[in-house]
Amino acid sequence: MKRDELYVGVDLGGTNVRAAVIDPAGHVLGQEKHRLLSREPPQVAEAVVRAAKTACGAAGLPFAEMKGMGIGIAAMIEGNRISDIGAAVEGHVAPFGYGIVRDYVGHGIGKKLHEDPQVPNYGPALWTRGQPNPRLRPGMVLAIEPMINLGTHEVEVLPDGWTVVTRDGKISSHWEHTIAVTETGPKVLTRP
Repeated sequence: MKRDELYVGVDLGGTNVRAAVIDPAGHVLGQEKHRLLSREPPQVAEAVVRAAKTACGAAGLPFAEMKGMGIGIAAMIEGNRISDIGAAVEGHVAPFGYGIVRDYVGHGIGKKLHEDPQVPNYGPALWTRGQPNPRLRPGMVLAIEPMINLGTHEVEVLPDGWTVVTRDGKISSHWEHTIAVTETGPKVLTRP
């Protein structure tokens, strides 16, 4: 089975959150159910993430980048540099042996959806020579989006010109948040 044939579904029903990883034939590869203690958005979001994380783990999908992304976000403090974000993500994810996609990176957000600076998910040792590495300052808004593969970091684009897959055919996972750098620390703008 190819990695692009797997689906992660989440169902919010009644007092429960159910998540499952399903193949095209409808076989459940991993699933989890969590009881909702509250219908408030932060508690619902937390229950969805817990259920999806457990279901993905049961199906053998990578989930380490969720924590890696959180560590990268924590590095987004005034005075740090863009490289501190990627180094934090890489420092968490690399020991698991996962590949960190290098062809696609996070980015600045402003009047356009994708703006400079680029925000790699890996440390500066892997950057191209001369890549800008500005200091973080209040008012900057960045998209942090680790793309982590079970195997190689290499990816390729399919003939449709849009779909990206891992070169070795192993599973990949991609998570994204938009974060503002503030004087009091990072503020995640894409959480409920």
